[in-house]
Amino acid sequence: MIIRGKRFYGRILAVATACVMMMIPLATGTAQQATMELPRVQSWKTTNGIRVVYLEDRLPQLTVVATIGFGTLYENERNAGIADLLARTLNLAGSKRYPGTAMHEAIESVGGTIGVSSSWEGITVTVRVLERHAARAFDVLGDLVTNPNWDARKLEDARALLIETIKRKQDRPFELGYEALREVVFAGKGYGAIAREKTVRACTLDDLTSVWRTYAVAGNTLLGVSTSIPAPAVRRHAEVLRGVPAGDATDYAIDAAAVRASIATNAGVIYLVPKDIPQATILIGTVAPDIASPNTSALRVMNYILGEGSFNSRLMEEVRVKRGLAYSVQSVIGFRRNAGIFFAMAQTNADQATVTLEVMRENIARMSREPVSGEELVWARESIANSFVFEFDTSLAVVQKYLYLRYNRLPDSYLTDYIPRIRAISATRIQDEARSLFGGGTVTVVVGRRDMAPALGKFGRVVVLGDR
Repeated sequence: MIIRGKRFYGRILAVATACVMMMIPLATGTAQQATMELPRVQSWKTTNGIRVVYLEDRLPQLTVVATIGFGTLYENERNAGIADLLARTLNLAGSKRYPGTAMHEAIESVGGTIGVSSSWEGITVTVRVLERHAARAFDVLGDLVTNPNWDARKLEDARALLIETIKRKQDRPFELGYEALREVVFAGKGYGAIAREKTVRACTLDDLTSVWRTYAVAGNTLLGVSTSIPAPAVRRHAEVLRGVPAGDATDYAIDAAAVRASIATNAGVIYLVPKDIPQATILIGTVAPDIASPNTSALRVMNYILGEGSFNSRLMEEVRVKRGLAYSVQSVIGFRRNAGIFFAMAQTNADQATVTLEVMRENIARMSREPVSGEELVWARESIANSFVFEFDTSLAVVQKYLYLRYNRLPDSYLTDYIPRIRAISATRIQDEARSLFGGGTVTVVVGRRDMAPALGKFGRVVVLGDR
């Protein structure tokens, strides 16, 4: 009981420590505003140029996150899946001094964890140990990043696991529809690069090592550290990565003109992904601005009113509450460094797919056609502002947020200015940005039975896609 009490008290202190230095005004619904305080993290570069973000934590622990800038957004239609395959191979193969299971045993034997994962933007190694095992954690991390164990047998194990994951997507209609939507909108590259069995099988060990040589360089690597260890000691530990070769950050490419052309060409088409099930999954989407665009705040508020704001959103009210057409309906908007994506989604009975699609389209068009009400505007702005604090509920979350800023080349003021930007959004601004977002057209994908095609024809030319 004493130990648990200390852990609980330590967590309270950790959260309290994470709430200092940077003051962010919160919406309160009154003339006065509360403030949320965030840490002013320390930042530096290692001797070879790796950017480091450090946050002091009261808990006697060490969490290290090393991210290489190469993820799904860097892929194309020929090598789709290579980032995931690379991460899985590293996780299984380990490093030269800690090969295979030896890497995991070295960390797990002292009660820690280590793992390698991939995301849209990067391949990330995460290590967590008690403070007193920091030297071991940095030693294992440094060897993995600088001396990966390129084991052909482990590659085949990783390939088998990834292919099995791809096959299981056949049982998840939303994933099939979302992939088809991205592929059409982004013309098979970046967001639209879809990992399939043939692309995964085509990746060789030479391909993986070539990616690592190209992207695992100092300027393309970020290191985040949350720990009770003082910053000077962490600086010394971080030098285990001095063997990472010099090199600049490498951006992923987005052909904006090709994306706009793809959307315009396909706006009048209904893509049907055949799936012999009684339900239908509907997605309507388009490209969104990049993360640094001044338009993102207005679009966040717009999307919250349209479909993100739970039972109070328009799509939930019009599609599910009033008409009972769908058991799941929402809209999502995401912004990344070079481009973002918007989509609205509903899952409904196949026989109700056409009316559901019609209601979804009408509510999307309405965002451009008329201003939102004052009541909707106040609700959305305050909901977004008051929920922002929950993005910083742990010290690791804070570190990851600052790594996010570094990767996207955003200033720290992006966080402090976030809520004031949201609170400044007007109904007119929302309407203007909705017109800009949807003005180039949207792409529609339906996952469901083939015999739905004639009914869907009322919305445009129906194209039945091949097996996904």
